[in-house]
Amino acid sequence: MLSVEQNTKLLKLHLQWPERNKFRDDPGEALAFFRWLFLNHSNRPEILSLDTIDEVEDFLTDNHQILRPLPSVAPAVDRFANLRREPRIENDVLVALTVNECAADHSRIGVCSTGRSLDLGLHGMRLIIDKDLPSHSLLELKLTPDNGDVFRLTGNTRWITTRDDHYLMGLRIIEDDGFEYWRSQFGARFVTPNLSPSKVSGTRSRPQRYKKG
Repeated sequence: MLSVEQNTKLLKLHLQWPERNKFRDDPGEALAFFRWLFLNHSNRPEILSLDTIDEVEDFLTDNHQILRPLPSVAPAVDRFANLRREPRIENDVLVALTVNECAADHSRIGVCSTGRSLDLGLHGMRLIIDKDLPSHSLLELKLTPDNGDVFRLTGNTRWITTRDDHYLMGLRIIEDDGFEYWRSQFGARFVTPNLSPSKVSGTRSRPQRYKKG
């Protein structure tokens, strides 16, 4: 995770990037910015500290509202649709979450929550959960679809916000040991049965209330 100082310096460099408007919300933005940084500023400590392009993608995601401010009238739920790396398909799946790592607050490690998915993508998901979990924490995920399969994944909390009597959360799925099985089954289990124009996430929809129990 970037320090506050590194993040601030990268923000200033992004504003100086000649092609920032050309790659506005383009899937190749992270790669193009990463390349420009190393071609033009490779001697700067904040650039040398970047190990992978994933760190640049995280920087762009975390600072999306600063780099790409949206109109104040935009609904809060729809803000996060622009951060997605791929389309999401609406799926209502039971999910159990456990905090495995939390650099900001070690006392939150081991905290559990349950909820259901609103939409799923191969690399991310949006959930309604019953307990406030820390952002930028590493979570153990257990997804249990109605067909009886169990998917065990690791996710990183990208954002979390309060919605009435529940919490709305966005997760990024990490490609670890459980990811290959998830990838192999994702199309057949979650995409094909639910693929219709009304179920492709990105259109405005109101989240259902989370019902405890």
